[in-house]
Amino acid sequence: MTPEAEGAYIHLLCVEWNTDDCSLPDNDEELANLSRLVEKWFNHKDKILKNFIRKVGKLYNERLLKEREKQAKWREKSSLAGKLSAEKRAKGGGNSKVGSSLVQPKGNTQSQSISLLTQSQDSISTPSECYETPTKIMEDFKISFTKKNDRYKTLVGAVTARWNIPDSQVNAEIEKFINYWTEKTRDGKKERWQTEKTFEVQRRLTTWFLNANKFVAKQQQRGGLGRIS
Repeated sequence: MTPEAEGAYIHLLCVEWNTDDCSLPDNDEELANLSRLVEKWFNHKDKILKNFIRKVGKLYNERLLKEREKQAKWREKSSLAGKLSAEKRAKGGGNSKVGSSLVQPKGNTQSQSISLLTQSQDSISTPSECYETPTKIMEDFKISFTKKNDRYKTLVGAVTARWNIPDSQVNAEIEKFINYWTEKTRDGKKERWQTEKTFEVQRRLTTWFLNANKFVAKQQQRGGLGRIS
């Protein structure tokens, strides 16, 4: 995929995850708007839709469905553990570690897309109103990175789902991305990203990982590092 198609695909994963049944409408007009490609949708449609299956007028990404099921099971176990812990404390059992013994499932725990991290949550349901100022988007992105909050975890999950790479490697690349684009200019008045004519975090981050993939591929040929695939 081209970087433009990659960005659209990841955003569609975001929208899909945010629906009740983890699906997308099987309708070109709606998909064109949801992907933000608009009239360019038909240029990338075939490659993007290869990643989805059709069922009763809707589209589903099989990998995302599995991640949704994984998270649902984890939440169920976590809820049960919390109840057991509360019951034990109520009976005078002291401090219980039942509720803290569960960890989130390995891999993609909240597989929403990159744009979920870079935009307000309520903007997802109205794609035509998704755009916020670049400054606010970047500030939200940096805050999420610093706090490692749920919105940050959605980013890690989205990248993990797309390229099937370890969370630790995703975190390392995102940190490099942040450090590079937030470097101050010589006069200290702006960050690097503010010197660009346009800057959309979603697309820049997609391009970043595409370039990282190419770099790792070259390293793999030389010495055997694992490729982002």
